[in-house]
Amino acid sequence: MSEYRMMALTEEEAAAFKEMLADYAEMKEEREKKGKSGRMTKEEIMSEKDTLRRQKLIRENMDLFKN
Repeated sequence: MSEYRMMALTEEEAAAFKEMLADYAEMKEEREKKGKSGRMTKEEIMSEKDTLRRQKLIRENMDLFKN
């Protein structure tokens, strides 16, 4: 039998988690607006101002960046 432990999050961890969920919701909404494929163009990805999010999008769409 596995034991579950409740852990309290610091305020910073809770804020980071909340931001991550908001980013996910935003990305999901963007995919839904684009239709079934949910694909972004290379230009849309490169125009993303948030560096970490842009890097994540690049990793998820590597085929767009191969010459």
